[in-house]
Amino acid sequence: MGRCSSTTLERDDIGAAQTDPLMIAMRRVCPLHGMARDDYDIFCGLLNRLGTLDAFNEGRDTIGWLRHL
Repeated sequence: MGRCSSTTLERDDIGAAQTDPLMIAMRRVCPLHGMARDDYDIFCGLLNRLGTLDAFNEGRDTIGWLRHL
């Protein structure tokens, strides 16, 4: 089985709908299943291979971005 992206319940993220006036931080409520990774970690891995990680993540991990935003 290959790697896959995490579900909404498995990751720390930001939630909002088009009609919501605010964005809210959504906290992980269950651990990652198997070899799943969240989208941010997948993108960071790809950009690290391309040598452009620092320009993308500005030195922040997922929680760092949630705090920043």
